[in-house]
Amino acid sequence: MKQRPTHLIGKTFGRLTLLGYTENNDAKCICSCKGKEVIIKNFSSLKSGGIRSCGCLRSTSNGMSNTKVYNVWRGILQRCNNQKCRSYKNYGGRGIIVCDRWGCFNNFFADMGHPPEGASIDRIDNNGNYEPGNCRWATNIEQCNNARKNRILTYNNESHTVAEWSRILKLPYGVLMSRITRGNNDKKAITLPHYGRYGTDHHKAKLTEKQVIKIWNLHYRKGVGKRRLSKQFNVDTHTIRDILSSKTWSHVTNKLKK
Repeated sequence: MKQRPTHLIGKTFGRLTLLGYTENNDAKCICSCKGKEVIIKNFSSLKSGGIRSCGCLRSTSNGMSNTKVYNVWRGILQRCNNQKCRSYKNYGGRGIIVCDRWGCFNNFFADMGHPPEGASIDRIDNNGNYEPGNCRWATNIEQCNNARKNRILTYNNESHTVAEWSRILKLPYGVLMSRITRGNNDKKAITLPHYGRYGTDHHKAKLTEKQVIKIWNLHYRKGVGKRRLSKQFNVDTHTIRDILSSKTWSHVTNKLKK
């Protein structure tokens, strides 16, 4: 006999309220949709959001089933309700649900409208549900800044994500992340000078020729690693790597190879 999850009796899935199961061994679901009794053959389709009404919802999509906003609506239902969905663990698996009002596409469309060009749905509170007041259309950049895993850096009473500081400072994202992973505090990660791939002929050059020679000798003759050299000479690892590969300071390092 198929398993009958009786603890879900009385729960609503879209417009369908689970009333019970048929008596025979196939355990079909007996549901109610707007006062009308409906038999659903497959419970998994009910739970995953594959079936959400007696068919009346299909008639309320107003011919928009091929639009972006309709696909977004279907997507949020899947990742919150369908345990087989690849993203379920980050949504339904975390207890995030789609509110009852948005079980109907027309309500979702009335609240959200069409998405602007280049935007997708975003929850303002990443631990909150898909519901009016907690959702907006946002660009990829806005969504990245709102991601759970973002690292926030604070300097001079101003807080931004690493990605935002990268744009504000016009500093490569990888450089900021490298400084953080090396253990620098927020202030140092933000304020350390960055000289990138420059040699002595650039007005921002920080290292002297003697220091470059010392870096070369420490690495190739004594085996000192790039990260340690980066900390010792107060430059990023990109600069050290470029020196050791002769991408910069080649007029000095080429002599050392002989």
